[in-house]
Amino acid sequence: MCVFKHQHIPKFRALGKSDQDANDDAVKCQWTKEICSQNTEAHDDIGIFEDLPNGDALEKGSMPNPDNNDKIQDYEEVWGNLDIVSSDQPAWILRSKDENGITFVGKVGNWFQVLRKSEGGEFAVLREEKVDGSWVQRYQVGEKLPSMAELGEEVFNPEGWKQDTDVKVGDVTYTVYALEKA
Repeated sequence: MCVFKHQHIPKFRALGKSDQDANDDAVKCQWTKEICSQNTEAHDDIGIFEDLPNGDALEKGSMPNPDNNDKIQDYEEVWGNLDIVSSDQPAWILRSKDENGITFVGKVGNWFQVLRKSEGGEFAVLREEKVDGSWVQRYQVGEKLPSMAELGEEVFNPEGWKQDTDVKVGDVTYTVYALEKA
């Protein structure tokens, strides 16, 4: 789950899976996007990562640019890391597809994030962080989304979840898209 910001404002949001190929100096990564806020057709995004002195990573690659009629163009993106508090809980991503559109809900450590693309192409994002035992909203764009702060951690209890199986969370059936034990 990625949220790209321009001047601290979420500009581009996407979710997909990546395949990585490491060599001596760089990591080549191919993203296969499942949903994207740019409303482009599904496409692969292939980039080469190199480490920067401050700990971030610079990705250079090419992909369709929706601001230029989807012409394939070079790009550069700087990736930073979130501070993840270690946890005995697994990291997970759930996926649902229903009348609301396609929704991905994920949690890793002290971070919770939801991305939804409606059937009409509207995109919504919610990110929350657990601070001093409480979930705090860091930002929200678009429609109201499932919130850890409102629903509580017990609703998203991953005990018994297995990869690629369906689980019921509240009134919604999700597929366990990713599950990584701590």
